[in-house]
Amino acid sequence: MQRGGAVLAFPPKRGGTRVRRLLRGGFSRGKGLRIPDPVSPKAHKKRKSKPKRVILNCHGLGTEALFTKKIGDLEPLDIKIIACCDKDPKLRRLLKKHSTAKSFGDMRDFVNAVLQDPNLKEHLMSPDILFTTAPCQGRSVLREENGIDPKAKYSEDDLFFLQLVLIQLLKPRRVISEMTPPNAHFHADHYSIALEMERLGYEVTVTDRFPSDLCGDIQHRERWIMIGRLRSRRKLRPLRMTDNLRRTPVPLSAILEKPQLVPHNCWVADRFAQIFPDPQPYPAEQTQPEQHTYSGCTNVSNYENAELAMLLERLQNEFLQQALKDRYLVIGPTTTRDVMSNPIVAKVYTMIYNITRRSSQARTHDTYLIDLYGENKALKGCYKAVDGHLGPGQAATFQVGHFSGGLLLGSVNALSQEIQVKKNICQKMMPLSNTSFTQSKHQDLCFNIVTLKSVSDVSSEETHARLTDYTNYFAPNTVVAESDGLLAFLDPSFTLDSKNLSRSAYLGHLFEGKCKGFKVYSRHRPCPTFTSYANVLIKDDRSLRKGVRLLSRTEMLRLNNFPPEIIKFLEGSTQAEANRYIANSIPTNMLHNIYKSVIADLDSECEGVPESGGAVQGTGRMLNLFNLSQVKRSSRKGSAHNVGAYVMHQLLSSPLERNLDIDVRKLKAFPQVQAKSQEIQKDS
Repeated sequence: MQRGGAVLAFPPKRGGTRVRRLLRGGFSRGKGLRIPDPVSPKAHKKRKSKPKRVILNCHGLGTEALFTKKIGDLEPLDIKIIACCDKDPKLRRLLKKHSTAKSFGDMRDFVNAVLQDPNLKEHLMSPDILFTTAPCQGRSVLREENGIDPKAKYSEDDLFFLQLVLIQLLKPRRVISEMTPPNAHFHADHYSIALEMERLGYEVTVTDRFPSDLCGDIQHRERWIMIGRLRSRRKLRPLRMTDNLRRTPVPLSAILEKPQLVPHNCWVADRFAQIFPDPQPYPAEQTQPEQHTYSGCTNVSNYENAELAMLLERLQNEFLQQALKDRYLVIGPTTTRDVMSNPIVAKVYTMIYNITRRSSQARTHDTYLIDLYGENKALKGCYKAVDGHLGPGQAATFQVGHFSGGLLLGSVNALSQEIQVKKNICQKMMPLSNTSFTQSKHQDLCFNIVTLKSVSDVSSEETHARLTDYTNYFAPNTVVAESDGLLAFLDPSFTLDSKNLSRSAYLGHLFEGKCKGFKVYSRHRPCPTFTSYANVLIKDDRSLRKGVRLLSRTEMLRLNNFPPEIIKFLEGSTQAEANRYIANSIPTNMLHNIYKSVIADLDSECEGVPESGGAVQGTGRMLNLFNLSQVKRSSRKGSAHNVGAYVMHQLLSSPLERNLDIDVRKLKAFPQVQAKSQEIQKDS
């Protein structure tokens, strides 16, 4: 043994010099291979990383400034806000109490300051995160419901595009942009922003509808979230925003005041036109998916579970003749075009198809039987379809929903009268065998889904191709087959959007009207999207006083899970100001989930985590947005890119020149925009 390590002696062989040269001195001189001594655990201890440098545009309440400490069940995040801007002086003063960041008024002032002050630009250069929450009133679907002309322009619509100038100037490592989801009137801007981000050297992940209720917030608020990741030499692993979502939302009843504490002026009416029945409350103890370190079965994610449960619950109220007759819905070779053209059926089909594609046993299945009404008819329909004889890998089953019970039971032994098989199929796909299985009794919302390889002469590929054609009959490109073998639900005509899907439960409306402000919701489901009108109506029948009422001020403050510091600030504001601040803010759990995902992605890049393969996807696809622009994206220099360039030229040549002291011709950010836009104008 020598000092500094152990030595292994090897007998001398030919070519030893070459081996020593290859090992670059790994041999001790003439005595063999030196093995280092064991390193103490302290040497492997990670260095404490520096806080992530964050810049906030239009920061609003600036809740993330308080993420440095534990808030409820949310873990602290190591971030430091270095610069921020918001036009509201009260909100700027609020953020100064919790942060030492350099603060600016309007976002235009911030951009001008960065352009004119080299020292400021150097100080803010290469932040870890640049987060923009531009005003959304000009792109909200509520404009149409409130009778506002979709063509009317808002003075702050350009701030959504102005973030591109800051991105080009400061080169942040990660960019987060938040906006209301794309809709029939406002979707081209979303696409243009994402396209320009790609051109600026970022890998873009778009989630068209990121749900706040599955993050743990009380309201069902969906937001368009774009995350740009600056390309580098290191490979970036896939970023999936839906990995950490909850299985079940939190119902509105969790934050309601006691009936005797509800102010008298909150009550609106004793009766209303109730169209749909009250949903059952979420069970206190739900059946949970089995957790295994390794399992050969296919798991259904929490997001897929919640989305399918919402879609299938809505299908119960759709008039589907075959489903009403057989008491289960069939999607397969016999399904008609009228059924498949229903956007909810089309979305359900694509989700089940993509789940089966992950299963080695169910990849060839072409028929889906869905137990819509909880009567355990789908399993019986499966055995009926194959005359009671199932071949290996011919059928599989799984369950989604929010329920207790619902295990898959095997046949009873004739001698011992004992159940031979008992399986938990909650969010887990299990193969079916010839043994006749039944489902045990369950409560609450539960949907059993059986996938089957039909006995028809038509191949499964032909069946799926025909079903896809059916979904696109009334709205082309609703469902598109992708190169990875999955189906993408693009819905460029927003057919599903017109169904107003939500995990909040709409019950009916007041007799005076049917639009928002007259709609009545159940307290057993999440609150619908809260707006500055503060006109959410709920049915409250917990005491002798029964009827329809508005949320109280205390209940409104609880909607977004704000920390105590924010609650105190809102309590000191007027009712109108508080309503506006709550409506314009990102719910706390949702915001924390976004930051947590991005910080984990930054850390994985620093640690050199290798790419795990697969396309970077969110709950929505970028294909969604460039289909809406009705252009074919043949290459980065193709027509789709020119559309984005033209939009940016229009932005930089009109609104910004009026509002900013910027010489657009000197901006290095977009040297080719003007030439390209002129070419497009000539072609048109």
